Amino acid sequence: MDTFAPTILKRIQNFDSIWKNTLKRGIILRNFLIMIMVVGLSGCGPEIIIAGSAAAAAVGTVVYAKGDLEVILEEDLDVVYAASKKALTELEINIIGTDKDLLSAVVHGRGAEDKKVSIRLERVEKGRLVKLSIRVGTFGDKDFSKIIYDRINKHLIR
Repeated sequence: MDTFAPTILKRIQNFDSIWKNTLKRGIILRNFLIMIMVVGLSGCGPEIIIAGSAAAAAVGTVVYAKGDLEVILEEDLDVVYAASKKALTELEINIIGTDKDLLSAVVHGRGAEDKKVSIRLERVEKGRLVKLSIRVGTFGDKDFSKIIYDRINKHLIR
């Protein structure tokens, strides 16, 4: 009986230290996973570039998200379509296809490094609101999209 009590006491102490180490590992693992999630999700938010001095609610606000540069313009679809084609021509981007109807239009081009450029236009409401969307390449190119947008904007009648 005298040898039994110390053995049980040792086992209880050993179990206690194992339990504490397991808890420490669990806390460390939890904190590591939280850190990975925070770092992984931090770069996914859209970037917003304000165009003009006091842009109205949505009109004139340029948003770059998921590889697309998007803006709502207060212009006629035909005017933005013509400006888009002029802009690509001036930037020496070969226009490889166009399509247009009363509600939407698309202009596709290829750049010098065979980068695909897609400009999509969509009438938002009756009247003169058009959603312009520009994508360069498969995953998008913010800087080049901005250059194309600036060139389109230059050709719009104000």
